[in-house]
Amino acid sequence: MGGGGSKGGGGGGNDMAMMMMMNQQAEASAREARNAQESQDRILGEARAEKQKELDRIDRLAAERKTAGEAGRPGYIANVKRRLSSGLIGEESAQKLVEDYYTKYELAPAANELEDITKTYQEFAPKRREADISAAYQRLLGRAPTGEELTRNQQQMSLGRTTGDVEQDIQGTTEYKKARPSSAFEAEMEARYGGPVLDDTGTRTGKYKYNFGTGALPGLTADLISKTNVTTPGFLAPGAPVFTGSAEEIEGAKQSKNNYESFLYNSGLKSLEGNISTELTKLRTEGDLKIGKQQGQYGLLASTIGAFNFS
Repeated sequence: MGGGGSKGGGGGGNDMAMMMMMNQQAEASAREARNAQESQDRILGEARAEKQKELDRIDRLAAERKTAGEAGRPGYIANVKRRLSSGLIGEESAQKLVEDYYTKYELAPAANELEDITKTYQEFAPKRREADISAAYQRLLGRAPTGEELTRNQQQMSLGRTTGDVEQDIQGTTEYKKARPSSAFEAEMEARYGGPVLDDTGTRTGKYKYNFGTGALPGLTADLISKTNVTTPGFLAPGAPVFTGSAEEIEGAKQSKNNYESFLYNSGLKSLEGNISTELTKLRTEGDLKIGKQQGQYGLLASTIGAFNFS
């Protein structure tokens, strides 16, 4: 009986030991779980702190940017208005620049600033339109617009017409068409020969001016003129070296000039050859006469000597 009790008591000790071991393991697991949770909480806390720090930095930068935008706002608006009043930009571009500035610096739009842009444009627009209209007339017609032309185009542009529309109107006028070559060929001929030649109404005649000049032309002596009966073409006469005619007539005149010069040159050569031949013939004739005379004198001398008797 006693042995059985001792055995039973030993079993209870083992159970206690097992229980203690299990409790210790449970406590260790709990500690690990707490440590893990604390580590996770610490990491999350640090992450939240970093995120908040970044948010604070972003807010600070935004505030600084907004402050800088507010500080630069008057100068920026003034610069936009200067560019608008000088004609570098239009009203829509000016309004867009101001609105983009608001967006960039997260500023509240100011109605008075946008109204100032419109007011500036309304004050400047007539001057800008007048400058554009005047430039178009000067470029296309070579003159300033009349008062009536300026007023009419100003009114039309205030209703939405553009400078391009004004230029198209000018190009459709008779004055513009008279002032410009009607074709590329006509422009080339005017550049080549000079011109244009206009009639009394200012309309192109299809003729051009060509200056032949007379300084380099060969000349004829009075004697040679009488021999060849050559006369100078009228368009080369002294005091009238400018020839007026169509392109074909100018080319014909140029060919006549070349023929005239060639004839003068050849006539001069022929005359020189004739003079040389005449002089040679004269020299030969004179030489023959002189030789004949000398021969006669020699014969007479021989006859006289033979008449004397020296024996």
